[in-house]
Amino acid sequence: AEIDPSGTLDGEPFETPWELSALIAEHERFGSCMSEHLFKYATGHAVEQESKVYTTWLSEMFTYDEYSFRSLLRTLILSDAFQRTGDIQ
Repeated sequence: AEIDPSGTLDGEPFETPWELSALIAEHERFGSCMSEHLFKYATGHAVEQESKVYTTWLSEMFTYDEYSFRSLLRTLILSDAFQRTGDIQ
């Protein structure tokens, strides 16, 4: 069966997976979304009001480091939020 890779992302059309990847990379919520999902996965906790400060900080650092996933992961692992995962609900 033939696969149709086209679609839209928040109203922006794309025809190929590469166009989709460019739209995701340029999306205004990319940094915060990636940071929040990594935080949830790494800590096992949902992003609640108390942890929003950490995810906002992670997003800012991710943006500052030009969206380097390696840097985002290192920043999270070295953060108090990750080191004290049992303390954050």
